[in-house]
Amino acid sequence: MTSYNFDATFSGIPTKEDTSLTGLGKKYGTDKAARHRYTDVVYSPIFGPHRDAPIHILEIGAGNVGGSHKMWKKYFSKGEVYCMDPFFLPDQEVTIEEMNEWGIHVIQGNQLNRDDLHRAGKRAPVEGYDFIVDDAAHMPDAIQLSLATLFPYLKSGGVYIVEDLATARRRGGNQTSVDSTNANLDLLDSKGLMNERHHVEYTLSDAFGSLGDSGTWLADLLTDDEKSYLEENIASWEFIAISSGVVVIKKK
Repeated sequence: MTSYNFDATFSGIPTKEDTSLTGLGKKYGTDKAARHRYTDVVYSPIFGPHRDAPIHILEIGAGNVGGSHKMWKKYFSKGEVYCMDPFFLPDQEVTIEEMNEWGIHVIQGNQLNRDDLHRAGKRAPVEGYDFIVDDAAHMPDAIQLSLATLFPYLKSGGVYIVEDLATARRRGGNQTSVDSTNANLDLLDSKGLMNERHHVEYTLSDAFGSLGDSGTWLADLLTDDEKSYLEENIASWEFIAISSGVVVIKKK
């Protein structure tokens, strides 16, 4: 009898696609799945129970190839995925047209601009977004403005996640680092698409420390109404010490 040694690595034998969140993330090239391991530690436990639900998720920041938005689109088979990004980086490969072809809703805008943020918020259904993810500028002022403006567009019980907190602290910790970040932005903004520049602002660690200690939100750039809304509508928050750091915020 002739025996056969089947080698699973032989290219002619199809292998089953890894459709886990991490598998999809690696396939579409998001660092959430590989370098940071956010998909395993942060996102899968939160998003897993909703995989087959008609959710609405907004992520700020398309990255170089739109990898995380493509991951969300494949993972949430019945969901709607929204992307807010200025699409200004000279080496950015993903385009608005490509995102549209994927069925991803695109809002071209800057997270330092409240009007742009409101445009993104108003794309949500009446009840609000289920999830919002901030993986964009990684600067304290941009993070604070985005959270304050978009949190009202998050549904009750929804989750807001901010990534790379250590990066934000390093880039925006003082006036010198903010000036350096703005100088780099001037170089990158070769098309003049970005009108706003960064300012020194309290980090989310500072703000949540104040909220926990005194019930007050700490920020210089937010209005009193914006700070009051956060104080009154944040149900809980959890800092997760993985990679550059993540905070998971739940709305009442």
